[in-house]
Amino acid sequence: MLTGTDIDDLLRVGGPKPVKFGGVLVLLITFTDPNACYQAFETYSNKRILFITSG
Repeated sequence: MLTGTDIDDLLRVGGPKPVKFGGVLVLLITFTDPNACYQAFETYSNKRILFITSG
């Protein structure tokens, strides 16, 4: 489970960060800028993308 501190850390990284979800290693990227998010969808269009939103 990610905590507020984890999320703050991810926002500072500015790129993919390896994390484990359910024992599976994945790259997690967080965004505060929608345009950067859209660009990541284009960049990683050949990958499986799990899109998680807040709220």
